[in-house]
This record gives sequence, structure tokens and C-alpha cells, in this order.
Amino acid sequence: ELGPVYLYLPEGATPDLVATAISGTVEAGIPLSMSQQGEVMVARSSNLDSKQRISLRSSFANISVQRQGIEAPTPPTAPQEGQPFKEVVTHEAVALDPVTLRVETIPGNIKLTGTDDTKVTVTATKLVRVNSQDNVRPALQAMEVQLLPADAGIISLRTSALDVLSTLGCTSHRVDLEIKCPRAASIEITTQDGQTFVSEMGGKIVVKQTAGAISVEHVKGEVDLTNAKGDITVASCAGPVTAAGSFGTIRLTDIFGKIAITGNQAEAIIESPHAELQARTTGGNIRIISFEGIHGNYDVNVEQGNISILLPPDSDASLSVTADNGVVQSSMPLTGNIKKDYQEFIKINSGPHRVTLQTKNGNIIID
Repeated sequence: ELGPVYLYLPEGATPDLVATAISGTVEAGIPLSMSQQGEVMVARSSNLDSKQRISLRSSFANISVQRQGIEAPTPPTAPQEGQPFKEVVTHEAVALDPVTLRVETIPGNIKLTGTDDTKVTVTATKLVRVNSQDNVRPALQAMEVQLLPADAGIISLRTSALDVLSTLGCTSHRVDLEIKCPRAASIEITTQDGQTFVSEMGGKIVVKQTAGAISVEHVKGEVDLTNAKGDITVASCAGPVTAAGSFGTIRLTDIFGKIAITGNQAEAIIESPHAELQARTTGGNIRIISFEGIHGNYDVNVEQGNISILLPPDSDASLSVTADNGVVQSSMPLTGNIKKDYQEFIKINSGPHRVTLQTKNGNIIID
């Protein structure tokens, strides 16, 4: 935060790398795909299968990723878009009974963790970049944080920015939230640009985000996530899990309830699903890793992308595989036919579950 990040990769290293700069830029000496999401710049490698994962994040500062032997750019001696300033405020609200915490925010990061306490504790960090130091205090005061006591079972947390910010020479602003909440509470988050992280909760989690990244782990209740532009990551959750994302990667690992995925120009990676799986994407690939067996029906459909699935050798699930204007490649024997640009295969097994894979303008790989 408020300082640059430099990463030097040895020759030959090909990590699965994601670099996120909030109110900053990413400079890369290696091939990375870049996308701008409001004040958030995201750069990522195409090495999703790599065993090494690297995540870099900065706030009001730049990130540089280079090969070893290449000198990093010299940090500027003076900020070009006004100096960054911050202020930290705290709020508390009592939550004796199971409640719903409703969070509505302007751009900023959110970290929410469940606790065994009976109150909601919020630490809010206001960050602004202004051209004149005389306007620092008015700019910080123009960003409001409100935690409203429980009303009809709902505690409300809101951040907002007044229009006066533009007249104070403020070039960028955000409010980061660290929230500690009774783990039995249900959570509803509606937010803009930023990184949202939720963990150790027992109630239902709903997140609707404009851009950035959503991460959820160790949640016992239902999870419902929507990200209009960015990544979604869910790990070690009871489920069910519903994830709808665009222009990013949806990665689900070790989910014990039903999975429902919808992707638009988004990749999907599902590892160790333990129940029913339904996945639909347009303009992105789907990869499924099911080494621990098939524990529910799979219904997977991709347009303008490929499907790849890894199954255990002793899998007893039946298969139905269809590629419209694509190719089916399988390491296990299948029965079917090829009609011009249409390939259809099946495999009947004795197990209770069925795996249905369908592509349009894409290939299917079964291992």
C-alpha cells in the first residue's frame, strides 16, 4: 500500500500470475494480458495450469514484473497525480441474534471474517489522492462510513463519496473495509471496484460486484456470487455455490454442495467437486478435475470454447459427449459417430451419475 511492487522471475519460470494495481499501473517485461476495471488494472498470465501461483496487489502504487537481469523502472521522485493520504476510522454494532449484514460500498477492498463475538466491528481506511495538501482534510471528510444498528434483523454498512470531491482536486479515492462479524450472520455485499474476501462464515453469502475480484473460503452456508468484470475464487465451502462472472476466471475448489456456474468471456476451473455440477460459458474454456470421483450429475455446455475433464480410471459415471463444429478426444473408449462437423459419443456405465459435455465451436478432451 502506497509503495511499488517489483517482481523478478528467473529465466524459464512460467507461474500462474495475477497482478492487481488499484489506482496504479502494471508494467511487464513478460507476456501478460492487461485489462482496466475502473481504477483497477489487472494483468494476468495465460499459465492457468502452472503449479506455481503468484498474486501481486498494490494500492496507489505501481507493479513491475520483469525477468531477472532487467533493471526495474526508477520510481518517480514526485507523484504525478497528487499525493496519497489516508485516514482510519472504526465502528461497532451489537448483533445479539442472527442477523443479516448488508454492505453497500464505493470502490475499495473488503475483507470480512467470521468470529465468535456478538458484535460487528468495522475498520475503515479512507484513501485519497489530491493535488493540494490544503484539501486533504476536506477530501477525507467527504468520504463517509456509516454502520447503522440492527433494524428488523438487518445491520447496514455503507460507504459513500460526496460530489464535492471533484472540486477539491481529488484524482482518485476509495475506502477499504476490514469487517469482523458473528459467523452465524448472513451477508449481502454490493460493491464496485476492488478485492472482496469473505471467510469463516456460517450463514448465506451474497456478493454482487461491478469489477475486481471476489474470494470466498471456509463458508458453511449457501454462496451466491456475481462479478461483472473480474475473477471469482471459492474454496473449501459446503455449498451450494452459484457463481456468475464475466471477463475473468472462475475457480472453484473442494465444494461439497451443488455448483452452478455461468460465464461470459470467462474461463472456469472446477477442482474436486463433491456434488452436482452445472456450468455454462460463452467465449471461455471449462476445465474439470475430478480425481476423487463423480459424486453427482455433470451438465457442462460451452460456446466458443473448449471443455477438458480429468476423470479417475475407475469412474463408473455414464458419458454423453457432443461437439458441434469441434473435435472430441478421449483416452477412454467411447461409442458414437461423426457427421461432417458434428461429433457425438456416449459411454454407458453402471454408476448412478451422468456426465453431459456439449460444445459449439469448441473441442472436448477427456482424460
